[in-house]
Amino acid sequence: MTRRHRGRSTVAPRRLGQIGAAAVAGGGTVALVAWTVGLLSGRGTTPWLLGRAAGLTAYLVMVALALLGLGLADPRRARRARLDRVTRIRLHLGLAVFLLLFTVGHVVVLALDGHAGVGWAGAVLPLASDYRPVPVTLGVLAAEAAAVAAGTALLAGRVLGRHWAIVHRASVMIMASTWLHAVLAGSDTGRLRWLYLATGLVVVVRAGLRYVAPASGAPRRARPGDATPARWVAS
Repeated sequence: MTRRHRGRSTVAPRRLGQIGAAAVAGGGTVALVAWTVGLLSGRGTTPWLLGRAAGLTAYLVMVALALLGLGLADPRRARRARLDRVTRIRLHLGLAVFLLLFTVGHVVVLALDGHAGVGWAGAVLPLASDYRPVPVTLGVLAAEAAAVAAGTALLAGRVLGRHWAIVHRASVMIMASTWLHAVLAGSDTGRLRWLYLATGLVVVVRAGLRYVAPASGAPRRARPGDATPARWVAS
């Protein structure tokens, strides 16, 4: 392997570490703001409200991410797209970073908030939450699966080849688990039912259009020189 190729192979892991560090720092900042506001306001529910807001924002970003990803995978949409594929991939990556940021903030705030009944164990382990353990577990599994999907995409190319795509196809299950978590875990679902119904329906319809695409519209086979997510990040 040449020096140039070795340099390329280290770009994705390094960028993955940078994104992870930024997400942890951002999530910690959200948690700090939540606790500071709660301390100054004297209201014990303030951290929960900010954690809930971070979670709802993460859900909406997840919807946008899923819709953009389905559009990227749809061969008919690709022929009509106004933006080139590399630009859309970078937009997809940007949304993924925001999703990671708000998800970390959501998890950290609720794990630290004693009123939420989640705790650190419930935030990272299945069925360990005192508050609605099954719905919370759906969110935990969705977040962990999303992190794996994002990590494998960034390690594509010379590290994982095209095996990242196999993991990425599970994103539809991640979206379904996220939707169920949002609907079942939130204590304010009654006020947000139309938001969940509308966004869920849009994703289902878009996924249906993607997977019923005619065989004639199937994308061409990948060629050796095609860009991978890792190369799009590095370029």
